[in-house]
Amino acid sequence: EKKSSMLTDFKTIHIKDYNWGTIAMCFVVMSLPWSIKFNSYSLVVLCIVTVFQRISFVERWNLVKSDILFFVLFTLYFLLHVVAILYSQSTQMGIQALEKKVAFLVVPTCIWILMKENNTRTLLLRCFLFSVLAAAFVCILLSIRNNIDENIKNNFSIFSINKWFYTYRLLSDNINIHPSYLSCYAALAVIYLLNQVVFQNSFSINMESLALIFLLVFITLLAARNIMVTTFAFVIVSFFYGFWKFRTRGLFIFSLVIMFLLLGTMLINDVVFDRLINMLDVGKQNSNWGSLSLRMQEWEASLILIKDNLWLGISPSNVTNELVRVYTEKGWFSLAKEGYNCHNQYIHSLLSLGVAGLLVLLGIFYISFKRAIRNRDNVYFCFLILFTIFSMTESTLEVQKGIVFFVLFNSICYYSSTRDTIS
Repeated sequence: EKKSSMLTDFKTIHIKDYNWGTIAMCFVVMSLPWSIKFNSYSLVVLCIVTVFQRISFVERWNLVKSDILFFVLFTLYFLLHVVAILYSQSTQMGIQALEKKVAFLVVPTCIWILMKENNTRTLLLRCFLFSVLAAAFVCILLSIRNNIDENIKNNFSIFSINKWFYTYRLLSDNINIHPSYLSCYAALAVIYLLNQVVFQNSFSINMESLALIFLLVFITLLAARNIMVTTFAFVIVSFFYGFWKFRTRGLFIFSLVIMFLLLGTMLINDVVFDRLINMLDVGKQNSNWGSLSLRMQEWEASLILIKDNLWLGISPSNVTNELVRVYTEKGWFSLAKEGYNCHNQYIHSLLSLGVAGLLVLLGIFYISFKRAIRNRDNVYFCFLILFTIFSMTESTLEVQKGIVFFVLFNSICYYSSTRDTIS
């Protein structure tokens, strides 16, 4: 792949790609870091544009038939949620739980029909990158404003720094998104940038390398520990491989700069450092939300319910109420008050849909990894690793921010792998 800059790369996209379908897909990927309402509207537009594409039903079927297993597994996952309504405690709650899963049915079809050439994926990834960068800038700027307002309110110097404004929830709440999901989006942008910056015959300081530094520091400040550790692992492996393959002195120096910047960020902002240190704390009295001890309590409660509902599960709409009941019985009143879910998508699928739900989910991951490995698609492979690891500590497919992110980019990457070359 030719070396190019983040801005001039848009020139490689042919004019014919700028049709309504491409524009609709760009809006969907760009809306992800922002409000759910914006993302929902963009998905509606995507569906409308797809319906009015000039393509016969026979051609549509032939498109679907060429990757029938992919469609079957996604459709099955949706249909299992339909069946689960039959044993839901409330039909209305069951339908509400089902609404989020409609993306499993419509997004793969829309993307498959609208993807014209493989370079469309390049455009979509760059649009997503710019949107994530914009979201990160907005978060930091609003945190600066909030910090100054707090200082004025308390008669402090306006230069006084409250570290909480620049980390975790107080940082991501500026755009009304959970830090874990914003961190995950930023991590995918980092994966794309690593592919553009590290795996090149020559290294230079450009827009992409600066964007990589900025996003890595931003992920560190967000302090979503699962994503932070996973992203750092990607960075270390990528730089080792890049330096081993190209022996570039500039790349080695750049890697050292990144390492010192990230370590410095963690040491200066002790909120981030404390969260990372306490990640594996297994003390039952630990109040650090998101630590391993809290996750283990959530998983223990989930497994208690799974034991008696292994084959069919308890229906997605019943999960929260049943978990709260077990939390209360166990005396975990803080968990009960917050109404926490399983915080593990594999356990959540088994609990809500039974063995079939877990097997279908694993089947989706399997065929996706198979396609990425077969085509030596680095971006796709790393995206799948990122999401599957993220799913170990979050119920990623139970909220729109996780569902649309996975279904959308998995479809984009899966289908682009059927085109001529990998971008």
